[in-house]
Amino acid sequence: MTQAGLCNIGPKERRKRLILGLVSFAIAFAVRFSSSPGSVWFYPVILIALFFGFLGTLQALFCT
Repeated sequence: MTQAGLCNIGPKERRKRLILGLVSFAIAFAVRFSSSPGSVWFYPVILIALFFGFLGTLQALFCT
């Protein structure tokens, strides 16, 4: 999946970004399942958390 010569981040940074992504996914799901169905305040929070979740995991997996 990745080639060692093409990574511009080290293994510690990849681990940190992967953890940030997974924590962001956990926050998004926690906010979604802990809020009441009638309120809409959580949609921007979920959108931002999912954005950072996808960004962190993709950067960690593809070494960008």
